[in-house]
Amino acid sequence: MRRIESEVIENVEKLLREKKVDLFIGYENGSLPLHTSPCFVTQEKDVQKLVWNGFCSNNLSVYLGS
Repeated sequence: MRRIESEVIENVEKLLREKKVDLFIGYENGSLPLHTSPCFVTQEKDVQKLVWNGFCSNNLSVYLGS
């Protein structure tokens, strides 16, 4: 899982730097142990908040607008 998390962070950082995306919706560690929360990343400096693990289960598509 750490490899996937590293690849996500690396790719999101690249997409933001190249201005190919304005916003990335992912997961970050939640306020409670063993929980994650939605994470809205708009700046390269914030990509380190992103996590990918077995607790990433919420459907993030609900945050997509029409």
